[in-house]
Amino acid sequence: MLTRHARAWSVLLLVAFALLGSEPVAQVRKVSPPSRLGPSGTVGDHQITPDGRAVVYLLYPFDGGDQEISFFVASDAGARRLASAGAGSVAGFAISPDSRFLVFWKWSNDALDLFSVPLDGSSAPRLLTPPDLRPSSSYDIAISAQGWVVLLVEGAGGRWGLHAVSLTGGQPPVRLDESRVRGASTRSGFLVSPDGNWVAYIANQENLFEFELFLAPVTGAFPARKLNGPLVAAGGVHFFRFSPNSKRVVYRATQDRVGSEDLHSAAVLAAEPPIRLNPDALTSSHVDSFEITPDGTSVVYRHYRTGNTTLEIFRVPIEGGAAPTRLNAALVAGGKVWSYAIAPDGSVVYTADQEVRNRKELYHATNGGAVTKLNAPLAPSQDVEAFQLAPVGSRILFSVYGGSAATFLATLDGSVGPLAIWPSTRLFSFAPSGERVVFRDGQSAIGGLFSLLLDGASAPVELMHAEPGFYPATYFQLGLSGERLVSGVATASAHELFAVPIAGGAAPQRLSAPLPMESQIDDVWSLELSPDGRWTVFGFGSYNHLRLFSADLARRSAAIQLSDEATPATWFLIAPDGGRVVFRSTANQLYSVPIDGSAPQILIDIAATTQEIRITPDGSRVLYLDAQRRLHSAALDGTSPPVLLGGFPALGSVLFQGYRISADSARVVYHFKVSGETEVRLLSAPIDGSGAPVQLDPSLATDRLIDVAAGDRVVFQTLGAGLVSLWSVPADGSTAPTLLATEDIYPASDQVAVAGDRVVFLVRFGGLFSVPVNGSEPPRGLAPLLACWSLEAPGERVFFVGVPTTSGGFADLYSVPADGSAAPVRLSRASSNGYFTRRVSPGGARVVYVHEQGCTQTLDSTASDGSAEPVRLTTPLADCDGLLSIPSNFQLSADGRTVAFEILTRGYLEELDYMSEIFAVPSDGSRAPLKVNAPPPAINDYTVFRLDPAGRFVLYTGDQDDEDVHELYLAPLPRLRERGSIR
Repeated sequence: MLTRHARAWSVLLLVAFALLGSEPVAQVRKVSPPSRLGPSGTVGDHQITPDGRAVVYLLYPFDGGDQEISFFVASDAGARRLASAGAGSVAGFAISPDSRFLVFWKWSNDALDLFSVPLDGSSAPRLLTPPDLRPSSSYDIAISAQGWVVLLVEGAGGRWGLHAVSLTGGQPPVRLDESRVRGASTRSGFLVSPDGNWVAYIANQENLFEFELFLAPVTGAFPARKLNGPLVAAGGVHFFRFSPNSKRVVYRATQDRVGSEDLHSAAVLAAEPPIRLNPDALTSSHVDSFEITPDGTSVVYRHYRTGNTTLEIFRVPIEGGAAPTRLNAALVAGGKVWSYAIAPDGSVVYTADQEVRNRKELYHATNGGAVTKLNAPLAPSQDVEAFQLAPVGSRILFSVYGGSAATFLATLDGSVGPLAIWPSTRLFSFAPSGERVVFRDGQSAIGGLFSLLLDGASAPVELMHAEPGFYPATYFQLGLSGERLVSGVATASAHELFAVPIAGGAAPQRLSAPLPMESQIDDVWSLELSPDGRWTVFGFGSYNHLRLFSADLARRSAAIQLSDEATPATWFLIAPDGGRVVFRSTANQLYSVPIDGSAPQILIDIAATTQEIRITPDGSRVLYLDAQRRLHSAALDGTSPPVLLGGFPALGSVLFQGYRISADSARVVYHFKVSGETEVRLLSAPIDGSGAPVQLDPSLATDRLIDVAAGDRVVFQTLGAGLVSLWSVPADGSTAPTLLATEDIYPASDQVAVAGDRVVFLVRFGGLFSVPVNGSEPPRGLAPLLACWSLEAPGERVFFVGVPTTSGGFADLYSVPADGSAAPVRLSRASSNGYFTRRVSPGGARVVYVHEQGCTQTLDSTASDGSAEPVRLTTPLADCDGLLSIPSNFQLSADGRTVAFEILTRGYLEELDYMSEIFAVPSDGSRAPLKVNAPPPAINDYTVFRLDPAGRFVLYTGDQDDEDVHELYLAPLPRLRERGSIR
């Protein structure tokens, strides 16, 4: 019995032999220009060393997989390669506090291997962790200032132990915690003291039911010591911190009183009982949070009593000996302190609804005890929601929300501000000096970076300008020597590191080492053919810097660049006459350019979206929506300025619902709804804006605009009492609308269509009807014995899926004349799918469709009038695993004689992950399909193709010559060469 992979391969080989004709593949030629060479790697994570003198970053290869990852060090002396991190991915890295070592970790069998390497490059990376002592999370790793790595490791039975290992790897790992009872475990969240000598952690190592606080030397030189006092029933330590001078540990615990969370302080060097810092009380109370002052002498904490939600802040000496002092002023009834922070000088800033209930304001409690308000008077709807203190000095920025939101600057001594420095809120970072902030323009992911001197008078200075091919990253760091900003930058083809002085006045300088230029960076991202098949237009370039090209396929000339380097294209459209191309740039600017590049591009206007951009049938004008979704019209050649079509309100948002253009390109019909109104306006206007619009639906109830039919009659529908009414009206509004039908039509896009001078529609329970567009006779049934759905009317005939109502059975594809002059004809063989992806030739003579029954799929073709039995264009693709399929993007030439289609091989094959190949076949099935693409690589994961309207060639994209480099190719169809000169 064949395995699944063997069976899949057998199916693939069978299909390949069956599809390929005996005629050799025609010579395929490349249409796109040569791909430029770009960097073969990209800069990943980066960190500034604690001493601020260098940046360490990762260099990733583009291909990933088994490629080598490297660490680099960049400084004023340049960038140099530090060490290889091997293949695979680096899970994270850190730099030792003394800036001497790099520690990085990589996944291996669900745990992390830790490596260290000296930043001076004096030795290769050294593995620090033996197989049985590897952490499973980067949160369980800390580096001591004394040259040790502390890590929490899961042992047998899910119990966790704390270990330390020397950064040099010269000493074996040591155990820091001590399990004195069976089953004990240490919690995550241990801390290393600022001086690097001690580790504090919470564990139940003495009593399985009590988690307590312990202190151990980072070297493991002597056993850990318990810091907390005896616990009451159900007690435990909840949170702790070292003082900045490493002399004491402050912790919050339920220690002395049941139901309370109190604040305690314990000495690091002396084995003495801890001190409770918050006072005794008759009832239990809770310390909500605490901070230690920068000098390590006192603690600020937020506190409330049980049953009382009033939160206030207090200061107390860290060694006790004095009663706490309340810092906030008296609060209004029901008020509380919402947030607080300690300033560099030890004073405290806090937000509270201190004066007015539920109005949060910003206050400063000085070291002398005085309380001052920092914000200006607020409106009733405003609050101070966030603030940030400068790391040095007395500056503070805070944001006011509600009403006119803004960010303000003030100083704690009141010498500056409060001054509004920018509207609304914005993410920012203080410079180390506290004198400047750095921020992104508008918080946009592609915005530039700016700095602002916080003197209350200066204007922002642009540090890095965002432009195509140069986008600063959303994450940046401050603090290199000389107060520089370091940011990742997405260049045209990679990510690199740049640095710039925070004060401005200098261009950004590349900090990372030059990347090797070994990778092809350009791809063909999209392509279209002109209606006559002579020209192709395609986007070519890197993902974030796409250039627009055209190529004359008849003359075999080189590709012509249509958009310049300053206007990367994101979207384009070829005019129906093939003379011009409209494209939109990354800045949402709409341009027009001759398809042959004979004249420069013309800026038309700003188009907020690519939705609803269309060119008139005569190729003279382009229509588009502005940011308020109002419809504009502009001359494609720029000979006249754009016009806003009439009827839109001067103010208020608009729900634009769509538009249709008349066949002669003279008028446009559009409908929209104004926010807050129930009426829908259906308007018709001259397409050049030369006349006022006319209202076509006096009821102002248009639910959907169907189309502009023959005789310039506009077909639309209204909805009322659960029924859809179909109407038609002259496009110039010269007469009132005519009611065509009122039926239970399901309001979907494939239920109503215009077929020549008739309107066809499906009622909810499957009936198919037709009515003259002028309403000259009532609707007539077209398929009385069929339950119908999936309506399509590309011409005089109507195509639909139907099932006989008398006998039931399989769903099939049918067609019927739109005027009902003949009975419906069944086009397909019996199908179990119920949905037919189909293509009908423009003349309506032939239809090609994907036919599915069970696990079998074929591409079939037949005459649209059912005058001949359908023919199979492909052998059956039979595989229930979905390995082989014909996607819905197959194409039929304008004359109906040639079909181009894709066969997709995907999934489940270890040897072949994904393959797409293109075939062409006569639509009458007179010969076997011919594979038109040259042999691709083993994995060909991205293919777009277009069939020439005359059936002379197929244009397609693929990574045919180089894997992952997608280029544009033209494959002539050999037996049809006599139809034209394209080779």
